[in-house]
Amino acid sequence: AVWPERGPIKECWATQSLKWEGGGIPQNLNGPCGLLAAVEAVAIAKTGNHANVTSSTICEVISDMLQLCAAGQAQATVVGGTCHEPAPEEVPVAELQAGVARVLGPLLEQPGSACLVLYSCLLTRGVAQVKQDDPDGSTLVYGVNWLCTTEMMSLMLRGQASGNVGAFSATGEPHSWASPLKVGLLSYTEAGQSQESVHICDGLKSPELPVWIIHGGDHFTLLWAKDLNGGAEDYLHYNGLPPAGPRLAALKIAKPNGENGPAGTSPPVYKKPRPGSLEDIVQAHPDDRKSGSWTTWRYEAMPAVEDPSDSSAVDTSAPLLDLGSPPEGPWRCASCYATRFATMCFGQNEGGETCQHCGRSKQDAKWSVWIPYSELPAAGQKTADLRHAPKIQSVLRTKWPGCQVQYLDDVKAPSI
Repeated sequence: AVWPERGPIKECWATQSLKWEGGGIPQNLNGPCGLLAAVEAVAIAKTGNHANVTSSTICEVISDMLQLCAAGQAQATVVGGTCHEPAPEEVPVAELQAGVARVLGPLLEQPGSACLVLYSCLLTRGVAQVKQDDPDGSTLVYGVNWLCTTEMMSLMLRGQASGNVGAFSATGEPHSWASPLKVGLLSYTEAGQSQESVHICDGLKSPELPVWIIHGGDHFTLLWAKDLNGGAEDYLHYNGLPPAGPRLAALKIAKPNGENGPAGTSPPVYKKPRPGSLEDIVQAHPDDRKSGSWTTWRYEAMPAVEDPSDSSAVDTSAPLLDLGSPPEGPWRCASCYATRFATMCFGQNEGGETCQHCGRSKQDAKWSVWIPYSELPAAGQKTADLRHAPKIQSVLRTKWPGCQVQYLDDVKAPSI
């Protein structure tokens, strides 16, 4: 129910402690970041200040998590020993905080203590119940790199291993949950524009306290407001994983457009772009990329062409691109570009009035055009942002659309 394969516990987990240093828990190797971020988030929510977190705080956090996993049971399981030789002990829920302090308190700074917390949550919830929580039957840790699942984080943050953090169920019904521990989640998976993008549920996007676990795609970090009462622009971000961490970064987030509204009652419906509107950004201009911000560059914008194989409704609201006069010299065929994934032909022509790949005339096939970032349609600017802006900005804009992020202690954006 825990590990994705039998055999020795991987070094990334076997060496990971819960020792708090500076802004959070330093992480030795990639793998346990989700568990660490969950513990860090609740610790910040409890204290309001990273400087106030102690080993006693961590014990309180673990106790709160186990109380959720116990779900009304009289007993919880607190696991001591080592990750290789765990020693579970039944503790009355009424005495849980003292039990955690006694069994796990002395072990928090020892290698492998992160595993003991995971074991404790699993055994308190019960292996059979955890498997019932997740009908897909996945383990709490997955993949060759032993990464954390959202099922694990859900177990720790609300006491059940149901991993859907999205705003809709698999069949499209509205879905949401909020952690009783008052923290939330923002994810890079929502920032994309594909049909696979996951809109994070309202309860996690807008938690009781301004403390968010940040999912960067394959890593979890932490963001919180310096004032947990809210209303300010000052935030802190912690990433414990080398080489970008351990780093505690100060951010100022300006929110001129406020917050995104609720997810609604049904998932967004895909509509194909109407012919002549933006289909894709091919690339940033190579000369522009040598200097300046991505918001000052030109981009090769590709117009959509008619696609009879796609029966989806057409997005008639998308603005049309101004293609101007047919280009002289090299040009890229829009018709070839539209089928690039099937043909691996990206439509580049060195000249001529007819596409050397598909045989269509330039006027019939259409062509790409170079457009400054400031003149791109909103969808084009978002694509440019996703490719070239600091990753954390794209995640933050899922919560605060169009927000501007200033990095106060370093010109380099924090890694997520």
